[in-house]
Parts: sequence; C-alpha cells; structure tokens
Amino acid sequence: MSKQPQGSVSIKVRATTTGRPEPPSTLVWIDDYKPALNLYKMLFELRGFNVLTASTGDEGLRLVAANHVDAVVTDYEMPGMDGEAVATSVKHIHPKLPVILFSGSSCIPARVETVVDAICDKTGAREELLAVIHRLVGKELDQPFVPPQSGLHPATSSLSV
Repeated sequence: MSKQPQGSVSIKVRATTTGRPEPPSTLVWIDDYKPALNLYKMLFELRGFNVLTASTGDEGLRLVAANHVDAVVTDYEMPGMDGEAVATSVKHIHPKLPVILFSGSSCIPARVETVVDAICDKTGAREELLAVIHRLVGKELDQPFVPPQSGLHPATSSLSV
C-alpha cells in the first residue's frame, strides 16, 4: 500500500451494486465573480465532478430545480440574493441537499450556520474544501488532490459537516 503525501486528500470512485462506477456527483456552484466560477468549474471537473455554474442566486436555484444535484456551493456576498437566501431557498426545495457556503467574507452572521451544512473560506486550502464536499455527498477519498493555494476556514472547520 503506497503512502499518501502528508496533507494530501484523495478520491475513491465507488462501484454501484451492479459493479459499474457511480456517475459523477453534480455540484451547483454559485458565485457572482465569473473568473473564479470558471476556475472552480475546471478544477472540480478535473476531480471527477459534474459542475453546473450560476452567477446569481436565482439562476442557481433554477439549476437546482431542473437537475439532479448532489450539493450546492455558494458564495455569501452577492448582489440580489446572498448566500444565506440561496441556502434557505435550497433547503425549502430539497431539505437534505447539502449546501456549502464558500466565501471570503469575515462577516458572516452566526444565523447562517443554522442554514448551511458547512462554511469554507475561499482563502483556505482547496483539499479541505474537497474533503468537505466529499463528506457531504458521501464519497470516499482515494486519489491525491494537489490544488492551488486556498479552502476551509479554521474557525468553521467543525460546523455540522
């Protein structure tokens, strides 16, 4: 058995009861900053996810309503509908659908923690964000993930994940 480099996170593709690999998990990623949205789509598709993107909360909710989705990743500070409103709306549509607040804001009200399943900091390590996503969608980790720098905020790492 080979050793993983320290600090690396890995992904394992699980087989279904028929022995075929599971289809990729689908994420809806909502962020009003389009360059970052495109980057996250590329990074997480390289990690085996299907990523649907939206640059507004309303657009993201339409994607959630129209597709089978395994988790939602949303920014907090966005014009119009903020991440808290997105999470609240998602939970009304699909109460068990995991919602991850992925934000660079240091001013997230405590009440938001009761609506989302995890809060990850955009300046933290991506492997921690990946681990949170995998934990919430029920996937095991097996392949190393070597991300660009940034992920999970230390103060929120123990939030109901």
